[in-house]
Amino acid sequence: MRKFVNLNQRGMTLVETLITLLISTLILGSIYSVFTMGIKYYNKIAIEGQLRDEADYIIASILNEIYRLSPDEINDCGTPDFCFSAENNKILKGSKVKDSLDLYNVIEEDNPNPGSITVRVESDNLILQKSIENDDGTIETSEYEINGNRISVEDSKLFFECTNPDFDPSTNKTICKANATINISLTLKHLDYHDPSNPIYVEPITYISSIGF
Repeated sequence: MRKFVNLNQRGMTLVETLITLLISTLILGSIYSVFTMGIKYYNKIAIEGQLRDEADYIIASILNEIYRLSPDEINDCGTPDFCFSAENNKILKGSKVKDSLDLYNVIEEDNPNPGSITVRVESDNLILQKSIENDDGTIETSEYEINGNRISVEDSKLFFECTNPDFDPSTNKTICKANATINISLTLKHLDYHDPSNPIYVEPITYISSIGF
């Protein structure tokens, strides 16, 4: 007995195939776009975090050097708003008052090993220079860049405000010997991602800090 099989199986037409391909392309394109935007956003957050960490490191480095020096004088160094120097030329010595347990006489003497630090904005970099006078009269100087590689601080500003300025007739300059506030306005940008045409554009970040002494 002969068996008959119905082979009337309808396949996809060309139009249906094209529509399927179009829908698949749109879906895959949307997924790729979301994935790409997620990567860009993740990289942007990482770079912004790097800039914030860099700002914290710079401020901490300057603070540590100033407090380690314990300056008694601060001056600008020829480029106002972009440079300051702090010096330690005097030391305080105390001696107990006779027949007293808690009273001291405090006198100011020349520091046998005076030191100084200078912080300046130079092109894209923030330079910290340290100097100290040795017992033999020679001056030992070292300097280094505080900011990291590919981080620019070109638009940063350094300046100070002196509460009690003192005029020095020997140098014809006004000197700040006490009660000053150092103001630091750090503007950091990543040299690889500061161009607005870059797909991963990160705006410069500005931090403002004040140091009193």
